[in-house]
Amino acid sequence: MNRVALITGASRGIGRGIALELARLGHDLVINYAGNTNAAQQTAKDCVALAQDSQKTIRAEMCQAGIRVVNAFPGPIDDEWNQLVPPPKLGAPALANAIVRALRDGVEDIYPGDVAQDIVARFRENQKALERELWDR
Repeated sequence: MNRVALITGASRGIGRGIALELARLGHDLVINYAGNTNAAQQTAKDCVALAQDSQKTIRAEMCQAGIRVVNAFPGPIDDEWNQLVPPPKLGAPALANAIVRALRDGVEDIYPGDVAQDIVARFRENQKALERELWDR
């Protein structure tokens, strides 16, 4: 039974180099990649071939599990508390739920809470007026 290695970012660059070396040493591999399926398939194929050249038999499985970024804008940030904007009325559970919904729905920018929703609505209504209001304070 071979040792198993999970290599993140194994489709290209340093991750690919690590996968190839571990294959040469006879490790079974889980090739994790974000989005380049063709590169991950090529890495898996090259790893199996390299192991065979070294008289080893390995498995190289692929697993797509990329990283998602969610920008959460709940309201004013720390250095803006001197502005005449009410503090956000948003607790940790509400923020966590908003982030989970964004990840599930594939949304990158979220505006949870009353203050953030108000700012977004005003921005969509009249971008220049909101910019003047926020910068003229």
